[in-house]
Amino acid sequence: RNLKEEYFIDFHNMFSSNVRKGLEFPETISLSYTIRLLKLEMEKISQAKTLYYIIFNNKDNKLIGYVEIREKNPDDPGQFGFWVNENYRGGGRAVEAAKLIANTYFRLHPDRDSFIAHVRLWNKPSYKALKKAGFHEIGYFYEDGKPTRYILEYSQK
Repeated sequence: RNLKEEYFIDFHNMFSSNVRKGLEFPETISLSYTIRLLKLEMEKISQAKTLYYIIFNNKDNKLIGYVEIREKNPDDPGQFGFWVNENYRGGGRAVEAAKLIANTYFRLHPDRDSFIAHVRLWNKPSYKALKKAGFHEIGYFYEDGKPTRYILEYSQK
């Protein structure tokens, strides 16, 4: 579903310490921090700088995460981002969300045939989820001369 202000509190409640660790956010954040973050995302959405959806669990209709594809930006490595709350992982929800947003992205941008994701080398669960969703590894992103992230690409079939 599209991001709406009515989802902000549920988003914050599912944006757990575990989720934030995987995204390299602070361990604790306030609701006002989350609201500021989501309002910035809404501005990017309105400017067509990102395709952004909230993930809901089909069984209980709870907000459990988000998925996005950002426009290419040299200051923001990677285009694809997602998270699913740890209580809802392992059921294929991230894979389903990735495939759904990819289909929408390619329908909206018929001139494009791929997008990329960056995943920290230590973040094996996200790496595995992206591989299951159809991403393939194309190399590494280096910081200070050392590989710090996998670069994965999703290509239109």
